[in-house]
Amino acid sequence: MTVADLSRERPGTAFIYTPDRRSFIVALIAGVAGVLSLTSGKTGGLAGVFISVTTIPAAANTALAFALGGWLELRGTATQLQLNITGMALAGWATLALQGTVVARSARVSSPLRPRPVDDPRRA
Repeated sequence: MTVADLSRERPGTAFIYTPDRRSFIVALIAGVAGVLSLTSGKTGGLAGVFISVTTIPAAANTALAFALGGWLELRGTATQLQLNITGMALAGWATLALQGTVVARSARVSSPLRPRPVDDPRRA
């Protein structure tokens, strides 16, 4: 592989070095899937697949562009990797915050205060 190979049109893998909003959406989904997998106790392979899809291609292409001196592609790929990691972190944080709210609300609803019996002298 040469720098010429790196700089030619590659429509099948252009998403790796040209980030767009779809890239960010995939990163958000990966972050949510990862957190849900970790917090639910069900470690399914899907979360790992989502996280791998968002990080491995960008990380590998960053190394390749760096090694071959493809500086423009390196910039795009590094941006893609940063976008993916940021999206996963934001989605993970938001998912944890939402889970905390839902768990706290369901705990309040499922354990209401027990009323005192009618014959209890402490009842006002």
